[in-house]
Parts: sequence; structure tokens; C-alpha cells
Amino acid sequence: MKELEKYIGKKVVVRTRNDSQSYKGILYSFDMSKHGGIGNVILEVNSSKILINGIWIELIILYNNAQK
Repeated sequence: MKELEKYIGKKVVVRTRNDSQSYKGILYSFDMSKHGGIGNVILEVNSSKILINGIWIELIILYNNAQK
């Protein structure tokens, strides 16, 4: 997932598949799942870091492109 590395330090939206929740923040880090998808993601939100469990992560998109 080399293409995701360029988003580290940028504002992104992370969307989960199971509950369709979206999380907005600065991408701090991520890893790869055993199945080749996106693994756990850590976002920085209001100077705090939050972990998003990687099993159901569907996509990561740039925050600026995610405005509806």
C-alpha cells in the first residue's frame, strides 16, 4: 500500500465497512492486514491519537476530496 504512505501527516477520512462510520483526522500510521487490506489505522484527532480497528476498514481518502 505504498500509495497510502503519501497520506501520512495529511487530513483524511477513514470509513469502516461494518458500521459505515467515518473518522476524520490526520493519518498518523497504518499497517496491513493478513488478508492484504488496510490494517489498523491511527488517526490524530484534536491532538489525541485514536486507533481504528483494521478488520473493517474500507477506504482512506483525503479530507479535502471527501467534502460532500
